[in-house]
Amino acid sequence: MGSEMSVSIGPYLEVTGTKRVDTPKVRRECPKHPKINQSESKFCKECGELIQNVDYIDTVTLNPKQLLWHAEGIEDELFSPDYIGKDSIFLPNHTVPGKLKIRDENGGIVELTNATEEINTQIDWFKTRYAKVIKFLTETFGYTNVQIKWGVVVYWS
Repeated sequence: MGSEMSVSIGPYLEVTGTKRVDTPKVRRECPKHPKINQSESKFCKECGELIQNVDYIDTVTLNPKQLLWHAEGIEDELFSPDYIGKDSIFLPNHTVPGKLKIRDENGGIVELTNATEEINTQIDWFKTRYAKVIKFLTETFGYTNVQIKWGVVVYWS
């Protein structure tokens, strides 16, 4: 199994923060022996008492990448590369118009002298194409924690 370094030049999203998610759940337990696993039993293995359903709240803290994986309908819109050092960087999962690339084995050159117009075009495209995801993340993590940026992202896959 090998690994490959990838380089992305263009717009990306950086999201900071975490989100607590509370999920109501039910567990089955004996009132006298709550620590014994009774999930499949009708009566307690220790005392014979009738097993009861107990409601509880399961709380988990999710980072932006984990939360987006569970967000139905938008989970595949953006790509968060593994082995980048942060769980908060998201790349477009669609072709960026005018995408700049370096794919030469010996290196390559990307002309950026007059790139301001191209950068603004790509950022505008990103905002429009991913408006639904950006809105979801902004509502979840706050306006100041969701930033659209343009740059070079290097990651391993």
